[in-house]
Order: sequence, then structure tokens, then C-alpha cells
Amino acid sequence: MRCLLEFLERLGCSYDWFTLWVGRSLGLIETSEVTQYAEKYIADKAQEKNPLIIELAWNNKPQIVDDNLQKLVVEIYGQSLNQESSKWIEEERKWRYCILKKLRTNIENYEQLLERVADVYSDIGYPKEMESFIYYMPPSDGYDPMKYSKEQNQKRLVQILDIFLKKENDELIK
Repeated sequence: MRCLLEFLERLGCSYDWFTLWVGRSLGLIETSEVTQYAEKYIADKAQEKNPLIIELAWNNKPQIVDDNLQKLVVEIYGQSLNQESSKWIEEERKWRYCILKKLRTNIENYEQLLERVADVYSDIGYPKEMESFIYYMPPSDGYDPMKYSKEQNQKRLVQILDIFLKKENDELIK
């Protein structure tokens, strides 16, 4: 599922060039969003002279955008683009939060919601912190789903998802 920068903004998530790099690396945003961000960045900072940012504002060919975005991130942050870094992990969490929040906001049917959440879970590498609300994962808290109806189990999983989203919101939105 693509997650637009506009939705990150609506959620109150801060984002920058590194966020965009992670979003592109994960296949979550289009090059056009990077170009639009660069255009807005230049408009807000009229004195901007960085040639990488200027090129990002007018060239939306995927390979060029990705190459320039990577160079810009290294230039600004002076760090490798290691997926194990704390900065990468935080940005990845923002994207995951955005996607899950968008699903939760837009899908009212619990069965459909939980199926889409499970798709996200697999698409982003099966993060351990999501296991508790994935419908096909066994509960780790002693809960016995066999004692309850399908609807009760779905409601419970959605409540756990809501708790997770609240926690992520509290930690990520500054």
C-alpha cells in the first residue's frame, strides 16, 4: 500500500529527506512526491542552492531521483543508509504507522481490515511488534480464541491494533 506524504502530514508525523529516502526504499512513495517535496522545500527556502535538491525539484525519473536522494541524505546526515541504524528504524516505524493508521481509518469491516493488516505484516518483513494483532498468529498472552466467536476474536485483535497505534502515535508524533 502506498502511503502519501500528505497522510504523514495529516497524522502529524514529521518528515524530511531521510524519511523520503526510506519511503522510496520501501516502495511506499512515488518519485513525484519527492519532486513535489523538493519544489515546496525550494519555495519555502528561496536561498536554497543545493544542486541535488534543485535537480530533485525538476527531474522525476525514478533512477535519477533515487540516486540524488541517496546522495542528499548522505550529504546532510553524513551517515550510511544502513537499515539497522536507529534513524532508519524510526523512519520505517513512521511509514508502518502511516500505513496501519490509514487502513484503520479507511476500512470499517474488521475482517477486511485484519486481512490488510496481515498483508502489511508480511510486506514489511514480519515485525515482531505486530504479532499480537495478526489474525493467524497464535496469541502469546494466554487468550484462547476457541472460546470466543469469530466476531469477538476480530474485535479483540482490532482493539490490540488500536492500542498499538496509540502507542506508536505517542512515541512518533512530536
